[in-house]
Amino acid sequence: MKELLFYLLNFLDFWFFPLIVILAISIVVEQIVRWGANSNPQSSDDSKWINISMRIRKFIWTQNVILNITWIICYVLFMYVMRTPNDPLGDPNLLWKI
Repeated sequence: MKELLFYLLNFLDFWFFPLIVILAISIVVEQIVRWGANSNPQSSDDSKWINISMRIRKFIWTQNVILNITWIICYVLFMYVMRTPNDPLGDPNLLWKI
């Protein structure tokens, strides 16, 4: 169990920064598309590109949230599994308690 959680935490750590960078890029691209759609009122072509860029940004945001929630759950489980057992024979002062 420990090895699986450790592997999963490393995998999620690996994907954290690339997804953050991709999210930042998608936000910038969405703002550029919105800035470029300067027709008033917006044409259907402009609204189509805005809708596509917004759906991509929302998808990447959802992936980031799922990744972070999964990481938190795995981290809590990993800390629970790796806790030190409450062993009375492991007490270093056991000799003096006799």
